[in-house]
Amino acid sequence: MVAQVIIAALLVPLLLGTGAGKLRQLPSSLAIRDSLRLSNRTWKTIGTLEIGAVVGLVAGVWLPLAGLAASAGVGALMVGAIVVRARAGQRNAAPYVADVVVLLIALASVGLHALAV
Repeated sequence: MVAQVIIAALLVPLLLGTGAGKLRQLPSSLAIRDSLRLSNRTWKTIGTLEIGAVVGLVAGVWLPLAGLAASAGVGALMVGAIVVRARAGQRNAAPYVADVVVLLIALASVGLHALAV
């Protein structure tokens, strides 16, 4: 339980910030969207999924199945982010490293929630 709360405390602010940035159409977020050659609809969908993951991770502290689903969704989002970055030809390693770190945290969360289900 403590580990799940710690993981949620790591992921929730990150996903809340990135998801809100996408939905609010912040200029910095739009620049990333454009560099990845994604449509505005796709970008807003990703933002909505990130906010949904926040809800699931918070609920997952009390409802392990919700946390499991949210954590798996975050993992899928990170795999998608890595693929999209590669397809767009991004050469900067920093975003890839960040995506892999979040993916590993999400996988740890999946494991912890699976044990609690």
